[in-house]
Amino acid sequence: MREQKWLRIIIFGALRQEDTVARPWAVLLPGSSGMSILGDDEHYFRAATWLNQRGVDALIIDYHGAARFVPGAEDGSPGDRMAAIVADALTIERAAGRARSECPGVVIGWSLGAEGAWTLAALPDSGFRAVAMYYPTVRRPQPYGNALPVLVLQGTADNVTPESDLRAFVAARQAESAALDVVTFAGASHGFDVPSLDPARTMRFPPLIGQRVTFGYNAEAAARASSTLESFLRREGMIGGTCAGR
Repeated sequence: MREQKWLRIIIFGALRQEDTVARPWAVLLPGSSGMSILGDDEHYFRAATWLNQRGVDALIIDYHGAARFVPGAEDGSPGDRMAAIVADALTIERAAGRARSECPGVVIGWSLGAEGAWTLAALPDSGFRAVAMYYPTVRRPQPYGNALPVLVLQGTADNVTPESDLRAFVAARQAESAALDVVTFAGASHGFDVPSLDPARTMRFPPLIGQRVTFGYNAEAAARASSTLESFLRREGMIGGTCAGR
């Protein structure tokens, strides 16, 4: 098996690593800051716990710095590179009996991590059943079409990845695209689901040279987003779903 010093892969939940039960699974793609969000390195583990509690295995992929070690991941857009890293990680995990291809899978991306999610959503043979995103970046070539159902959770007060950019991108999709639902949360900023961003923080992003933007937690938006995501995952067969042949 390939040496993995370059890639931090976490299957969260020890019991889910040790038993041999096939389950629905999720790949989590963090945002541009990687596993730590302004000093909070627990956010994606909380998301993994939330999924585990609903019977879904979780694979968190820290893709930063991995591209030069994965064939096909050095070239192309950020989304293309992330998709190549995800494919490589799934190959490794499946060799260990996890994230099985006969079980339904979902990719969930946050902010920049959504670049990989957008790419995977456009591939009908990606191995995923559905895609979800929190406040995604939309640096995609046009025209774009998603082959998989997509749920987007977006704050209306987000000035990092603004709702207006998202709406314009969604409106320009190809007519034959699969379903794409945008659910907005009034007054919510970038990072509205991250409790450690209370109080909100306003800073230049990128640091020093960027415009002033706000990252802030919104408890009501976070709760509604979790409920919306759970309903989506149930509808798409991830929560409460079964694997083929079981």
